[in-house]
Amino acid sequence: MADEADRAEEFIEARIEDAISHARYMIEARSIKPCGSCHYCNGGVRSSELFCDEDCQKDWVWEQNQKRIAGR
Repeated sequence: MADEADRAEEFIEARIEDAISHARYMIEARSIKPCGSCHYCNGGVRSSELFCDEDCQKDWVWEQNQKRIAGR
């Protein structure tokens, strides 16, 4: 049975993973420029945005991480 320390450790690990994911996104996002459409689904966006919604942003980040892991 997980005790309080185990739950705290899981919470901390989850926050660290979130921070790493966000940092990777920020690095990747610097390499892409707004183009008037979502970089994931090609849907319409405002001229200064990269993605149409948070789901596309998260999916793009996940896909970029998978490509990085695969060495592409």
